[in-house]
Order: sequence, then structure tokens, then C-alpha cells
Amino acid sequence: MEHLDIIIIGGGVIGLASAWECKKKYPHRTIALLEKEKRCGEAQSTRNSGVLHSGYPYRPGSKKALDCAHGNEAMRAFA
Repeated sequence: MEHLDIIIIGGGVIGLASAWECKKKYPHRTIALLEKEKRCGEAQSTRNSGVLHSGYPYRPGSKKALDCAHGNEAMRAFA
């Protein structure tokens, strides 16, 4: 068996994002992403509505509101 430095199980949104970040942080490491479906993103990730939440239901300035707003901005920049 080939030597692998990092193994990620699951090719959904989290698994793919994790693989991406690992490759950026450790460019010379070998990474394997294991997925049970025929293609990545075909399991639970397909159940996502695709809505980028603004954080408005949370108390202004709260950690939840700030995390939601930051995540929204990060996803827009990424996509």
C-alpha cells in the first residue's frame, strides 16, 4: 500500500474543504479522500438548501451572529 500522510473520510462539503485546506497548508504531503458514493458531494451535502444565512435572527454582536456573517462572507469569496 502507498504511504499516505493524511486520509480524509467523506467527500462532502466538509471533507472537500478539509482536503483543500490540508493541501494549501501541507503542499508536499500526500492526501487521500475516501468517498463511498460514485462522486463527491452526492450524499448529505446534496440535502443542503444552498442558502447563505445572514445571521439576522441572532442577537446583534453575538458570537452566533458574527460567525454566521463571517461564514457568509467567506463562502461568497470562496465560491
